[in-house]
Amino acid sequence: MDYKTIYDKLCFRGQNRKVCKDKYYEIHHIVPRCMGGANVPENLTTLTAREHFICHKLLCKIYPDNYKLKWAVVMMCNTRTRESCKVTSRDYESSRLFVIENNKRLGILKRGKKYPNISKSKIGFKFSEESRKKMSESQKNIPEDVRAMMAKSQKNKCWITDGLKDKRYPIGLELPAGFIFGRSSKPSADRCKAHAEFMRGRFVGDKNPSAKSVLQYDLSYNFIAEYPTIRDAEKATGIRANKISKLCTNKIKNKTKFIFKFKGHG
Repeated sequence: MDYKTIYDKLCFRGQNRKVCKDKYYEIHHIVPRCMGGANVPENLTTLTAREHFICHKLLCKIYPDNYKLKWAVVMMCNTRTRESCKVTSRDYESSRLFVIENNKRLGILKRGKKYPNISKSKIGFKFSEESRKKMSESQKNIPEDVRAMMAKSQKNKCWITDGLKDKRYPIGLELPAGFIFGRSSKPSADRCKAHAEFMRGRFVGDKNPSAKSVLQYDLSYNFIAEYPTIRDAEKATGIRANKISKLCTNKIKNKTKFIFKFKGHG
């Protein structure tokens, strides 16, 4: 079959047709862009979605070694926008087989081997001095109102600092004396240590404001003990905290020797 003649006739018909405004058309490059075709009127033709798909299939037949043309057919098979161009099962199968063969050619598909951890490939990576300088310059001379918008939190607050301490502050209010937008660049080691200790003991155990007391019963509903938190019940009974929580809310079937209830939940 003379694929080149059929292709030329389709393109010639598209260049000489009267375009109907109520019909859907697509623009096609007669000489594909990947083969050096220019984006000029002489190299463009107006095709229906079906004709456009057929032209790309013909190009794959005419130039079987050009993988870029095959990729175009793959993308057209996977699109959901061309309702007037229905992809057959054979077309879809051939496009998927091409993807597999192309991946093998590029060495992407490695059967029986795990892909390397992407994070490990970045270990030891450092930005060059030029890149660091560009990132630093991009953060300078930003207007205060823009910086405030960049630093927005979910509660419409931004960071302000006096050089020693940072805190969140509602956007739109007048700044306190001595404060500016932003955060101190290098907090002291003592401040970091104090903050870590504060966060470590802030919401632990019964210090957590949402902590619930757990009541333990035997299977006859005889009271055994009360624990301030689920973690305390876990330490005393050896049952995982996640399981105790689900038993308290009846989300799982009880297969233990005890009955657990949240205090005040019946």
